[in-house]
Amino acid sequence: MSKVRNLLNPMTGKPFAFDEYYAFDDTIQIFGLDTDIHAQICNVAAQLNIKVYECSIIEDLIAIPAFMAIVNPQEISQEDAALLFELWQEHDSSEFKVKKTSANRQERIARQCEERISRILMILKRLQKGPVKTRELAKEFKVSVRTVQRDIRILERIGEPIGYDEQEKAFFLLTRERLRE
Repeated sequence: MSKVRNLLNPMTGKPFAFDEYYAFDDTIQIFGLDTDIHAQICNVAAQLNIKVYECSIIEDLIAIPAFMAIVNPQEISQEDAALLFELWQEHDSSEFKVKKTSANRQERIARQCEERISRILMILKRLQKGPVKTRELAKEFKVSVRTVQRDIRILERIGEPIGYDEQEKAFFLLTRERLRE
């Protein structure tokens, strides 16, 4: 369900009405659809508080921000298809790389967080089985020894009782018996 935002009109200082602006996160574009499909999309969009923009020309597919475009390809002429292709090629130019780079960075950060969480859980699982050496874990996960040590410190911070055996040079999970010693 789309969240209504209060965007201010810079000319008046007052908020725009919901139907006075289009944004990438609350707009669906449609182009060349049959009347019954058009009506169905509009009904569903109204229930979800999403705007529908009916593109009158092919350039609207590029110019109007939207998170989805529903297009009847049979309604696109050869000339319009060529124009659309040309406009999409412009998006591959260096001027648009900044936005792609930002999106790629966000995706990479999310992927790194997922990898770290799974690595920490795997370390906890290994600790439950017995003592583990940081070098072994680092080699297994293809990260540095320091990264494994940081992950173990995170486990300690969230309340996992972890000890270090100086003789074996390995970390282990403290049990109730070991805590009493």
